[in-house]
Amino acid sequence: MAYGRTQCVEDWVEIYQIYKDNSQELVGRYCSSSAPGPVVSLQNIAVGLKVLLHTDDKDVYSGFMGRYMFFKEKSIFGDGNYFLDILWKLIT
Repeated sequence: MAYGRTQCVEDWVEIYQIYKDNSQELVGRYCSSSAPGPVVSLQNIAVGLKVLLHTDDKDVYSGFMGRYMFFKEKSIFGDGNYFLDILWKLIT
């Protein structure tokens, strides 16, 4: 398994968090059989993700595969029903 800038030098995918001030932070560089698992843009901090694919003309293989999904932003407190249920059980 390869992960990181020193291990992934020929073909790789980099994922960045993009912040409100237009700065960016590298989440990771992935190649070979490595995969990051789910990567989620940080709520109320980041405005998105940037994905870069780099490839060269050496050793052509099957390539990269990725999937993305859009979700509605949710409150970190949920919809409130869980806390109301706990409160109700404490009262009764």
